[in-house]
Amino acid sequence: MAVGNVPTTGDPVLADLTGPGGAFEIVTEDVLGVPLQVYKNRLQSLREIIGMADARVGIDFLVQGDRRLTYDEHNALVRRVAASFQELGVGHGDRIAILSANNVEWVVLFWAAAAIGAVVVPLNAWWKTEELEFGLRDSGAKLLFCDTKRWQAVRDRVDAIPELEHVFVMDLRGDGGFADRRRRSPSLRGRPSTEEPDGAARPGTDLLGEDPGALPDVAVAEDDLFAILYTSGTTGRPKGATLTHRQALANLQNIFCLGIANASRGGEAAPELSSDVQSATLLVVPLFHVTGCLSTMMLCYASGAKLVLMPPGRFDPDAAMATIEREKVTSFGGVPTIMWRIVESPNFEDYDLSTVVRVSYGGAPAAPELVQRIHERFPKVRKTLATAYGLTESASVATSNTGDDYRTHPDSVGRPAPTL
Repeated sequence: MAVGNVPTTGDPVLADLTGPGGAFEIVTEDVLGVPLQVYKNRLQSLREIIGMADARVGIDFLVQGDRRLTYDEHNALVRRVAASFQELGVGHGDRIAILSANNVEWVVLFWAAAAIGAVVVPLNAWWKTEELEFGLRDSGAKLLFCDTKRWQAVRDRVDAIPELEHVFVMDLRGDGGFADRRRRSPSLRGRPSTEEPDGAARPGTDLLGEDPGALPDVAVAEDDLFAILYTSGTTGRPKGATLTHRQALANLQNIFCLGIANASRGGEAAPELSSDVQSATLLVVPLFHVTGCLSTMMLCYASGAKLVLMPPGRFDPDAAMATIEREKVTSFGGVPTIMWRIVESPNFEDYDLSTVVRVSYGGAPAAPELVQRIHERFPKVRKTLATAYGLTESASVATSNTGDDYRTHPDSVGRPAPTL
């Protein structure tokens, strides 16, 4: 038996999950004129995930330092920003570029764009001015939202980009971000801002009108684009990889399916897949990267987990460990270099990291010595330690190695995802 291009004869657990009548049954359907194997039972767009999150009233979703948003507070901001997008004439198919370090606003803008069928363009926050101008022109961005640091890199270029009609800069007036509850936000609908304090840019808070109480009524299909993510550009300029709602949702189901398969083999499910207590994931990689966005942020939002963002800036192992202790983080990861810096930290014993039950990483091979050190430092992760291989074009996870598989095959990239 085979599921797509993935042979399952050697994996009866995965074959059972994805076979006829299985919880993750895969069938062949026509997709844009091409027969492809897809999950039989699936959501049709990312808008549906927003609707699911509406039920999590009073439950923490986003945390960054002393900024904290519950699911219902986040979704209220999503509705406000989505309505403002529409008032600006930004809608289905339009490109919305986000140029910022990881923050609360980044996540809100992502879901507001998804709600109206717009296409998110997460620009690399480490790019130089010329690269950023290329990304804005190449994607055809109609609206740009950036933090104050990145605004300095593009402020002299935006007027020369004809497709770019709207520019918003976070904290342009010094009046706080979206989650500052002490600030009164000007309403786009009730009182448009006429002040232009920095050329073409407007304060990011101008995107916060009154809460309409519901998302704009927009039809979004599963094969509509939802994002353009730029690759690293190892040869020539970066390439914009187009991703659809179907791909993003399939990536989520792949992660759930592989996690449940691991648990069924005698391992343990990832904390994001547990319903006993709310899990908390520390994000240490950029949201503009496919791993940070699709396999971490989106997974947390879809599963009801708490997403904890590190403060902007260079990675600091002490700050990470202090955050894990304070927020009772259950899952974290990144790249092997980050893991080395934590497990080898001379201050490791100063922090209570006992809540961590899952560690995962990717992006580079991990030495067997690192695996051993992680097991020593985090004894609860023996059955959930995971590494994965993926790429931007596949909407993140292509293969995953976890649990007993990882212990017996530490040099493998793991089992293929059931479908892409």
